[in-house]
Amino acid sequence: MNPPPSAQPKPRAQTGTFLQRLSAALDGRADQPFIHYYRSATECRSPTFGALKEVLAEDAARLSAQTKPGQWVFILSDDPLKQTLWWLACQFAGVVPGILTPLTPKLDQRKYFADLRATLNAYQDARLIIDESVDKATYESVLPPEQRLNLSAKVSPGALTPRTRPDGAPILFQQSSGTTGLRKGVVLSESVLVSQLEALSEALSLTANDRIVSWLPLYHDMGLVGCLTLAVFTATPLILTSPFVWLQDPAWLWRAAAAHAGTLAWMPNFAFNVMAERTAADKTAGAALKTLRQIISCSEPVRAASIAAFTKAFAPAGLKPTTVSSSYALAENAFAATQNPPAQAVKVEVIDKARLEETGRAIVVADGFAVASSGRAIANTSLRIVNAKGICTDGELGEVQMKGGSLFSGYAGIGQEVAPFTEDGWYKSGDYGYMRGGELFVLNRIKDTIIRAGRNIDPIDLEEIASSDPEIKGGRVVAFGIDNAQEGTEDVVVLAEFAGLRVSDLDAIAARIQERIAAGTGIAVQKVEVLRDNWLVKSSSGKISRASSRAKYLKMLDARTREEIVNVSNENNLTEDEKDAFRTFGSQSKIRAPARIVDPSRISIGNWVSFGRYGKLAIIKDFRASKDMIEQHYPGVKYDYDPDIFGVRNPFIKVGDGTSIGDFFFIACANYIEFGKHVLVSDRLFVSDSNHIYDNPDLPIALQSNDMGKPIIIEDHCWIGINVVILQGVRVGKHSVISSGAVITEDVPPYTVVAGNPARVVKKIGGGEAPEAAPAARALSTDELGLAVAKYLAAEIGRPVRPDESLFRSGLLDSLKSLRLFVFLEERLHRPVDSQKILGAGVDTINALSKALTG
Repeated sequence: MNPPPSAQPKPRAQTGTFLQRLSAALDGRADQPFIHYYRSATECRSPTFGALKEVLAEDAARLSAQTKPGQWVFILSDDPLKQTLWWLACQFAGVVPGILTPLTPKLDQRKYFADLRATLNAYQDARLIIDESVDKATYESVLPPEQRLNLSAKVSPGALTPRTRPDGAPILFQQSSGTTGLRKGVVLSESVLVSQLEALSEALSLTANDRIVSWLPLYHDMGLVGCLTLAVFTATPLILTSPFVWLQDPAWLWRAAAAHAGTLAWMPNFAFNVMAERTAADKTAGAALKTLRQIISCSEPVRAASIAAFTKAFAPAGLKPTTVSSSYALAENAFAATQNPPAQAVKVEVIDKARLEETGRAIVVADGFAVASSGRAIANTSLRIVNAKGICTDGELGEVQMKGGSLFSGYAGIGQEVAPFTEDGWYKSGDYGYMRGGELFVLNRIKDTIIRAGRNIDPIDLEEIASSDPEIKGGRVVAFGIDNAQEGTEDVVVLAEFAGLRVSDLDAIAARIQERIAAGTGIAVQKVEVLRDNWLVKSSSGKISRASSRAKYLKMLDARTREEIVNVSNENNLTEDEKDAFRTFGSQSKIRAPARIVDPSRISIGNWVSFGRYGKLAIIKDFRASKDMIEQHYPGVKYDYDPDIFGVRNPFIKVGDGTSIGDFFFIACANYIEFGKHVLVSDRLFVSDSNHIYDNPDLPIALQSNDMGKPIIIEDHCWIGINVVILQGVRVGKHSVISSGAVITEDVPPYTVVAGNPARVVKKIGGGEAPEAAPAARALSTDELGLAVAKYLAAEIGRPVRPDESLFRSGLLDSLKSLRLFVFLEERLHRPVDSQKILGAGVDTINALSKALTG
């Protein structure tokens, strides 16, 4: 049952302040290690409490000499041990410490420093510690020197005596995880922190035999409160490394737990997927699982599918279902609000998602959507579920609200204008879920709900289906809605990161995800984007931030309206914003300066692609001759084409993984140009898939526009020499070699060497075998062609298309005119398709189109 609104949790008995507990350990455990710190996956240091006391005395004296009691001090370091030492020293110096996210290669440097300056400015008279482990020169070049503390100042430490804080001053600063917006400043008093640690110790049934194993960042509440401060407060040994060490070697967790008899570990949801995928075969898992009694999924929501995958992967190594636990935690409640009881498996309910959306009630069914419990409220916290009707009963959907001894009193600095409390003092979490039998089931963030044509859509449903695709990086998917003003609703967008390194058709993957989501949920997704590795934005806790990823996607859409990129300053590559202007721009790919790219939204670059200097990638959308110029300078001259016909084209350039193109390249696309994977190209390549019309002797060729172009396909593994010209309508076969200076006007058979102008076969590759013959032309049947075109159009317009649907009546002719459709048909027919013939045939149905193609 949910507590009444007026319920007040009983205060827990205090057994000493945080500093009293720490001081007792420093004096009574001088020879015992206070931490086992892994600087790398194998290098472990174990400083004692006695050594810690000496370091803290000196560091606290240095801080006290440069700060005032109660002053904000932010710590920037990528070394968890030094983060720990400075954070503890701040406690004795009487200042308010906060560990901030350090700069990493994956963060945009400009945005990072802009956010850092905004953070410093938001907290009056804040000071900054910059540790040697980070690039001090970079930080110091952009941050005011008067805000930086001197870490090497000489001091006389003396006794380690806590400096008194002002009454009511906070002891701890942390930031909300930032998955749904700005990272607001959460401050906690000592009594609130101690209340959390006492209640959490009880919920975990903590004993003197426990050992905490953690790779979690200390700039997040899961690492700072759940691991570090709990370990210090209860004198529980802590085995610690950085998240970077763990990401490089996830099996570190098993080895560390086995080596130090670790019993407790917290992980965000995505880490369960990583461990299941990358460490299931590790031999140390069995030894670790003999000592680990709780591995706690601490995410909102806890995903049943991730727990199931993890349990299945490690059951052969001895994992018991009761070892996996769950918690609902948030910085605003210091850390944990709920905890699954020890030695009890996480409860999973299977509910009817459609009825949940219709009625707002979670109805348990035999076959449906699996939802994992986050456990029960810890001793000092009360929970309730509230919706527009009031306080909810069991199984009724609403917002999760809480009140208790661990709850903060409000935001400081960033977010201080936000009032997240009800009139009667309950904190409004912004998460929605339901309770049953005292257990909390969190479903999603309220503001993440997508509303499409009046239907509430949970993005998690879409994300889990997309994540199951074998070519999508596990857990690197996000779904959200974007406003569609024309339809008066939201369009559903799914972004997913590509997991492979080989050439794949990203559009085909996207279409497959659309089909799977439609089949699994009945929801038509308007847009699926398959993106490069690490494109999505993560919060400080490692979770995907929907809000930030959505903002980045909207910015990318805006970038794609750029008609041209001219890179002359960034010598080694484009900027991240410039990369986003492309249809796709793969991981580790480069276009070196100087370079010019015309209409990058119609260009797809794979992974590990390299373009040299002094190059041009040009999409030619408009070859229209000027009617006014013709009539003014050449009155009476007739021409038998309409310049406006060229507006119907949809040109596209695609470059496969591992392809390398030298300096001074010029690739001009009016139709379709594709480079396969691992194509090696020397300098001075010229490729053009269209040509000037020159048949009218009465008009200058410059005013006769260009033809519609014909596709150029360069298959995998080719080698193209220097000064090569490739002209429209050719296919360069797999593993062929084009000699320097060759002009390619006809197809190049696979496994051959060609040379000359025009190029001819001069050698066969592979033991003198005859070149592979092209497949025989075959006309598609009406049914085959109808289904193929219907599938293509469905992907283009974002809705199903019947094979017999009238193209004219449904307004699909614009999609039909896309030359990408003609390329698609040519591949199916194995012969050229006369696009002008089709467009002029007056087709009314797919059946008529079939006759025009095969007749």
